[in-house]
Amino acid sequence: MKSTLFLVAATLVVLIQSSAQNNNWSVSVKNGPIYDNVSLQALVGDSLSVRDSMQTYMLPIASIAKVVRDEHGSRVATGLVVGAVTGSALGFLAAQLLDKKSPSGNYYYYSSGEENNKTAYMLVGGGVGSLVGLFAGLSSVTKTYNLQKMGLEERRITLESILWKEGRQLSHAQPEQRDVAYLKNGSIIRGTIFEVIPDSTVTIQTADKSMFKFKMTEIEKITKEVSTTDSTIDFKKNDPPKPVFGVYAGLAAPAGEFGATDLNGGAAKTGFCFGGEMSLQTTAGIGWLSSLTFLFNGVDASSLVLPDSFHATVDVGPWFLIMPMTGVRFGGPISPNIAIFGLGQIGLLIGNSPEINMSINSPTARGSVKVASATGTAFTFAVGGGLIFNNNITAGARYLHGEPEYTLTISGNGGSVSSKGKQSTSIFQITAGYNF
Repeated sequence: MKSTLFLVAATLVVLIQSSAQNNNWSVSVKNGPIYDNVSLQALVGDSLSVRDSMQTYMLPIASIAKVVRDEHGSRVATGLVVGAVTGSALGFLAAQLLDKKSPSGNYYYYSSGEENNKTAYMLVGGGVGSLVGLFAGLSSVTKTYNLQKMGLEERRITLESILWKEGRQLSHAQPEQRDVAYLKNGSIIRGTIFEVIPDSTVTIQTADKSMFKFKMTEIEKITKEVSTTDSTIDFKKNDPPKPVFGVYAGLAAPAGEFGATDLNGGAAKTGFCFGGEMSLQTTAGIGWLSSLTFLFNGVDASSLVLPDSFHATVDVGPWFLIMPMTGVRFGGPISPNIAIFGLGQIGLLIGNSPEINMSINSPTARGSVKVASATGTAFTFAVGGGLIFNNNITAGARYLHGEPEYTLTISGNGGSVSSKGKQSTSIFQITAGYNF
């Protein structure tokens, strides 16, 4: 118990020290000094306000060459805390598993000696976990923003993005102003700079929480203007928002009758899927989503129960499904780098049933039976949701359902017979993807 209290106290001390340490920035000035261990405060006019433990400095934006964040300190502290707590918990669990049973397998109560063993396991686990966390924290890298080749406006945008992520005030002098991006095609976007990737893209969040991402080469200029109109977007006539294309892949797990091994089941096993999609934002947080998904699911051959005396060999192919779908996607940002979304789609399920080949080589019966692969179609729907990281990387889940009808033809020993039937097809998808 004393060791547990000691670990909790040590954890709290490290957390407090870690939370208090926010002076982890370094700012380099052209032909001037380097301001180490400072915190970024605010943009005031054409200057960046930074502060160390003693005083505040006003650095002209035009003179700043580089801004660097050293994350070693916070990550080392986090690694130590997480490692110590996790190691101690694993040590406690190991002690429980090793000491809780007597040699005969019967449960009994701990003695004081066994309690000491448990304490030792926790201390060893906490020590090992702390070392692992320490090395993990030391392996972290610094984050560098190189401003030397940027113009004044791009410097301001980059610094505003950094301050926004830090939760700092962007401007003391003009709190009622907002960012306005003038595009080379004539469109105007008003809102708040959400993210800047130097020499690459700018993402702007409008008042209705919509997100717009543009290449630096598409932007004529970005200014700050006093809000005098409710309009946040002035698109040039006949120049609508551009579609976003993405690809994804992942697991396809059967659900319900599709995975069942009874007479009505499809005996499908967990397979894989891949596909592509196109999304087009039409209004605040809502847009069209069209996708084409390919799914492959193997079949549990053990579901074909035959007597051992048949000496049968069975070869079963996979289920193959294609789903072209369209619908809506909705959502919005939940942090500077993460957005959440939901979706609903309808479409067509085109299914190809597995081909089955069976050979019987028993002393009393010989022959072969074939169930030919068949194609069936049905209306299908999908619902789901997920997360988008840094406007590109996606992680999502979808539930899809349809009931295609197949005409199966069974042939063998010179004869054949056909039969129609619907197969309930439910699939749960877990995917990861990338938006271009």
